[in-house]
Amino acid sequence: MKTAWENNGIFTPHPMTDQPSIIVFDTRNVGWRDFSRWETFPDSKGFRRSAALVGLKIHLIASRCSFNFQTGEVLYKQ
Repeated sequence: MKTAWENNGIFTPHPMTDQPSIIVFDTRNVGWRDFSRWETFPDSKGFRRSAALVGLKIHLIASRCSFNFQTGEVLYKQ
């Protein structure tokens, strides 16, 4: 799998086929939480040990498409 990164922030998978090709993690609006106040069971020994990424978007980009990192837009190439 090859990809192209253009100067205008557009990321495109190659070769141009109909098969899904890449996964893009869009982290522009991500916030995170380092713990949860939820207890699994009444007899648990404390809060659940977990972290969360809030606002993360995951895109599966087909090879006839591109992803614009500046706008978060998925572009279709005909």
